[in-house]
Amino acid sequence: MPTGLLLGISAYLTIVDRAVLSLTSKRMWAMFGHDNWLLSLPSHKKLELLSLLERDVSEDEIGNILCRPCQIFHDPDLSWPSSKSANDREYNRPCRQEPANPRQRLLSPYLHRSYHFNLFKNTEAYRRSKESPYDVDQLYLVELPTSYGHENEKAEVVQTMTCRASKDGELIVKTVTDLSADKDDVHYLYQILAWNNLTPCCGHVDWEAVYPFIFQQNMQYPTDPKEAAIYGQLLARDDLMRIRDIWNPAVEPQLSLGNERMNACAFCYTNYTYEWRDVEKSRIVRLISYKNLGKGEDVNDAKWASHFNYRAYLESGVIRRNWWDGFHSTYAWDEPDESERKAQTGRA
Repeated sequence: MPTGLLLGISAYLTIVDRAVLSLTSKRMWAMFGHDNWLLSLPSHKKLELLSLLERDVSEDEIGNILCRPCQIFHDPDLSWPSSKSANDREYNRPCRQEPANPRQRLLSPYLHRSYHFNLFKNTEAYRRSKESPYDVDQLYLVELPTSYGHENEKAEVVQTMTCRASKDGELIVKTVTDLSADKDDVHYLYQILAWNNLTPCCGHVDWEAVYPFIFQQNMQYPTDPKEAAIYGQLLARDDLMRIRDIWNPAVEPQLSLGNERMNACAFCYTNYTYEWRDVEKSRIVRLISYKNLGKGEDVNDAKWASHFNYRAYLESGVIRRNWWDGFHSTYAWDEPDESERKAQTGRA
C-alpha cells in the first residue's frame, strides 16, 4: 500500500490504533512508532498494550510472537541461544541473556534445551490453530535418541524424549534414559550422567540420590540401627527405593506398570520411576520421567513455573502430594517403535 495512502488512513485512527499499527511490521514502526508517546510509557504499561495486540492476533496467522523480556514481537527462533538465524546485534536480546534466570522463566536447565518458552509458546499456538491437528494423547513430537558413552566404552547412556498433548491441551514430555553396562562397570554410568548434566530428574530430585543402588554394584542393606530405621521409613513411603541387585542377570526383569509404580515430585509437575529389562542378552535399566509443561500461554502458568522453583524444597513450598495431581489417570505411554520414530522425525 502506498505510503501516502497509509498516512491518510492513519489520520482517522486513534492513538492506540496507531500504536498497534506501528508494531505490526518494521515499515509501520518506521512510519508511526517513533513519535507515538504511547510507546514511551513505562515498560509494564507498554506490555499491557502489546498483550492486547497479541490477544487479537489470529492463531491461524502464527509467526512472530510477543516476547515479554524483549517487549516486542519477533521470530521465536531468535530466542534460542544456538539460533543460526540471529545476527550479532540480536545476541543482545533480553530473552537470550541469562535465559535460565528463574525470574524470566524462559529456559529451565531441567527441561530439554529446545523448550525455551518462546519456542514452546509458538509451537503450542500453532498446534491449537489447526483443526484437530492431533488426537487426544496422540504422540506428536519425537526426538532422535542421543547417546552418551564412556571413554573405555564399557558403559552407555541413551536418552530419548517424546511428547503428547493431554486432554486439557497441556504438553506432557516423557524422557527415557536407558543405562547399559556390564555388572563390573556399573559405576561408570554415574560418571556419564554427571558429565552430561543428566543426574537431575528435575530441580528437586536427583536420580542417584533417590535410587543409589542403580549406580552401585551389590549395594548392601544398612546394618546400623539408625540407618536401618531411616531405610524402613523410606520404604514405607516408596517401595521403589528398596535396594535391589538389578544388574544381576539372575534377577528377573521388572517393567514399570504404567501409573501404578510412579513417584511424584512434591515441588514441580514431574512424575518419575524406573524399570529394568533384558534386550538382546543385555541388561538395561531405564529411568523414566513425565513432566507437565502446561499450555504454553503464560510463563506464570503454575505447571510451567514449577520447573523453575528450584528452592521450593527449602521454602516448604509443597504443591503436589500424589502422582495424579496435574496428570490424567492414563497419561503414561510406551516408547514408539522404529517405524513411528521415523514417521515423526522424518528420517529414515
